[in-house]
Amino acid sequence: MLAHHAWLPVVAAASSTPSLVVRRNGGAGPLRSAEAEDKHLPYGWPELHLHARNQSARYAAGEYPGRSSAGNAQYEIYKRWCVARGLSNEQYVLRYVRWRDGVALEPALAPYLLERELEHWVLWHNPDRAAVSSDTELQPESELALAVALFDAEGVRLGPEDLVTFQNIPALRSIPRIPHSHVFVRKRTLSNWSRHALRASRRGWRERSPWLQSAVEREGEAPS
Repeated sequence: MLAHHAWLPVVAAASSTPSLVVRRNGGAGPLRSAEAEDKHLPYGWPELHLHARNQSARYAAGEYPGRSSAGNAQYEIYKRWCVARGLSNEQYVLRYVRWRDGVALEPALAPYLLERELEHWVLWHNPDRAAVSSDTELQPESELALAVALFDAEGVRLGPEDLVTFQNIPALRSIPRIPHSHVFVRKRTLSNWSRHALRASRRGWRERSPWLQSAVEREGEAPS
């Protein structure tokens, strides 16, 4: 099993009443300081929906999904790992995600901090193989339908009500040349069969990821 923070969804129990804008950083936005980022609280299902509808206003107030401090530290280790092998973050994605007809749906390598029973995935569009460009604005309804279809192909039966999808606003796009949507899965309503299929899909992703496999070798552990 990988270490707790090594690229598995970082989850924590939390509950709150979501507001339209900032509730964590005192209106100090738009970009948070490292100190404020370390105080970031997990996002729940209502807040993901709210954020998807009001990204610009929330970003202006410094309110947007973030990672745990451990997750951010691991992300920096991953980026250094890429640099040591002559890869950019973009090149890693283009080379190692499992593309199918120019798209790929995979667990987030650096997931946002979420409440329990939520998972963070990414729906990638290959700019060299799909009918998209680096400045493509992805349509939420189409992305949602595509994510449902791709999960279904893996045996994960869910409906649109089980997902939240959004493309980050330009200021928060860490890999801007590869259009992608963030996809959040609510596992609470999934059948046992779909939960098993979701775990199997995640396991296959870990086994084909050179970064994750190198982390396993460093830790001397097998992937869960």
